[in-house]
Amino acid sequence: MRLPLFCLLTGLTVVISPAMGAPLSEADSTWINGFADKMEATCAQRFDQAEAKLADKTGWQGDRAREMMAAERRVNCGCLPTRIRVRATPEVVAALKDRNVSAGRAFMAEQAKACGAQGLRDSARTNCLATEQEAAFEAVHGRKPAEDDAEPVPALTAANERTCACYAEAVGALDDATIIAEAEAAYANFRARVENPDTPRHQGRMENLLNDCRQRTGQ
Repeated sequence: MRLPLFCLLTGLTVVISPAMGAPLSEADSTWINGFADKMEATCAQRFDQAEAKLADKTGWQGDRAREMMAAERRVNCGCLPTRIRVRATPEVVAALKDRNVSAGRAFMAEQAKACGAQGLRDSARTNCLATEQEAAFEAVHGRKPAEDDAEPVPALTAANERTCACYAEAVGALDDATIIAEAEAAYANFRARVENPDTPRHQGRMENLLNDCRQRTGQ
């Protein structure tokens, strides 16, 4: 199963904490809001430029690329700045002001992982439908579709819709730690397969959920 947001979740080892940040002073609140505002503006500019490059991309590849870009934008430009504003503690603000790399990185990593996990929940149905279409394409053509493939992917079926609704519900019930662990395992496997194509493909919790939904919906 594809995990398009997994790069956001990898390479960062933190503990996901449900606690909200401690109350900030007015000065700290003003500072962290400004910090997050700048991050959000820079992020929006970066994604505006990236989305402009996709404007002329047509066909199912263009639609897919724009869907993935929109999901990544929600994570990076929406969720992440919001969590920073809400969860920053006085200690975090002090670390960011002082450019304390270790403490600042730990806080940012925690928020990035939580947002990445939410992004995977939010995009579960879309990713599932893409996976089902690619599987149908491979069944017809004996190969996976290329990014610039001239052949269209098969239309979605009612069974695909039922399967992916089931899958989205199942992924939505997973906690952050489970999703993050799955994303990290999938990314590690992806890198291993790039280095050695004979490496077995990772089949973890997400893949098992999808297969279970396929069976339950009679696909």
